[in-house]
Amino acid sequence: MNTYMDLGLWNKDRLNPTSCRAVLVKLNKHVPGGWTTSCDGNNLNLAIGYTPKEKEKKDLETARKIVYRELANSFVYMAQNSPSDNLERTDWVSIRFVHPTLEVGALTEGKFAAKFATIKNKEMLMKHLQATVKVKELIKE
Repeated sequence: MNTYMDLGLWNKDRLNPTSCRAVLVKLNKHVPGGWTTSCDGNNLNLAIGYTPKEKEKKDLETARKIVYRELANSFVYMAQNSPSDNLERTDWVSIRFVHPTLEVGALTEGKFAAKFATIKNKEMLMKHLQATVKVKELIKE
């Protein structure tokens, strides 16, 4: 006879409350279609796919501009649609942005990610992004 434990309905990880899970409750209500969200312990993981226009596919510099602009916009959108107190208590926030020419992985602490919600100036946004986010690029050939 199968019990609830055998079926995985009482998985201990699902019942373990973390700040990341609290962030996902609200964020998943507002997440755009191309986003995938998950928690790994108290770490928030986002994966974002991007389908460029035909002229954007081949040029690396254009792709780089698009990816970094969308990456900054993604941090702002994620921070604005998440509870700030829970996002601050999340250990790490990682965003993987996938473009056909370029893939970028970005990593920052939750306390720095929460600040993206309050930044209104583009210059301050770029300074905060450069100062607090570690980025790794993978160029696809």
